[in-house]
Amino acid sequence: MSNSLVLTEEMRSLLREKKPRRAILVANALISLSYHGKKVVLYHDRDPVHWKRWFPPYVQSEIIVPQSVAEGDIDTYLENNFIPSMGDRITSLHAELGEYTKNLLALKSVLLSKDLFTSRLSLKFSATQNVWTFYCLVFFQATKVSSDIAERVEHRTDLAFLPVSCKESRQMPVVDNMQDILADQILVGRLTHASLI
Repeated sequence: MSNSLVLTEEMRSLLREKKPRRAILVANALISLSYHGKKVVLYHDRDPVHWKRWFPPYVQSEIIVPQSVAEGDIDTYLENNFIPSMGDRITSLHAELGEYTKNLLALKSVLLSKDLFTSRLSLKFSATQNVWTFYCLVFFQATKVSSDIAERVEHRTDLAFLPVSCKESRQMPVVDNMQDILADQILVGRLTHASLI
């Protein structure tokens, strides 16, 4: 498990202050390829009405944090109950993510690396749920996709190939966790070095 899945003192302090009621593990697919001579990443406009953000394809698993826990030692609860179960949850979501991405793009095949590309912990206010949410974000890089991916994406308004440096397209920002990843030149190098096409 990556060191970024360890609760820092800063995160512990935020958890105690914000008292999140939900904890969500999100598995993301990173599909990077050369498209019209540019290194691009695939994004999905998953919910144009509420979120208005470009996301990589993702699936998630959620737990509701009991009110009594949220009011108490939430950091200890997450560290003892949510984070230790990550391994099994990640394995389950990895398979689900591959299938979801294949179906989303109507492709014959999508293979995702079994190794984590990177991971992040974050705490955000969910306006749609009106609660603070603790997120564990894991990212898997695609290692193989069907060769017809470009034609599958080009005619859809909910999908886009955006340049690696892109932060906004069609008046919608790229989700902030992807902006953080793509601001890291080492991760960008790894991502673009293994572009698929």
